Amino acid sequence: MQGLTDRRLSSSQLLTWIAMVVGLAVITVTVPASADPIVWNGPSLTFTKPDNADYTLAVNQDHLTNHVWLTRLNARPLLNILIESSPEDFMSPLDTEWAWGPTQPGNPGPITASNFAHLTFSPFALALNRAVGLNIVRFGPGVLHLISDDIYLNIRFTSWRSGEIGGGGFSYIRATPGETPVPEPASLVLLGSGLLGFFGLRQLGGSSIRRILRK
Repeated sequence: MQGLTDRRLSSSQLLTWIAMVVGLAVITVTVPASADPIVWNGPSLTFTKPDNADYTLAVNQDHLTNHVWLTRLNARPLLNILIESSPEDFMSPLDTEWAWGPTQPGNPGPITASNFAHLTFSPFALALNRAVGLNIVRFGPGVLHLISDDIYLNIRFTSWRSGEIGGGGFSYIRATPGETPVPEPASLVLLGSGLLGFFGLRQLGGSSIRRILRK
């Protein structure tokens, strides 16, 4: 009697193990990897902070992600107002790094977010050769890297008010997130098959496997 009980327990354990392996294997192949860098390729957005606008108001801040909110005081470089109250001339905005063509070493190819792997990134002012007001518009298109989010996006400044009493106005055009990927039909079928297989094996249960183990 003890041997039969042990066999029944073993068959149940074996069945559970097979179901888990089949289900997890099928589900795993349907879940996309999320560790890779993200390139924003959605529609362009224009952001403008007017001269002398209150930088503490959300309307005068560009909330790119939950980690980076860009704005500017009435002078000096940009800052990430989420984590700094005033800009450091050669480090701000924190949690970002930038790439512009004229300060790239060698020939890295196009200055676009999709080519991020070949670009060299630096803090904002350094990427503009430490002459923000002079270079920010004429350097043309750049690429912004949101470090904590590991997001790359195209950005082009169209205006920048210089001087200590200039008012701190600026404007740029940047990319936005693309559409969230939708699982392909084949992936949905595989996912459904894995779940059905898991619960189906549980229901089929012990009878057939127990018969095998009794032999």
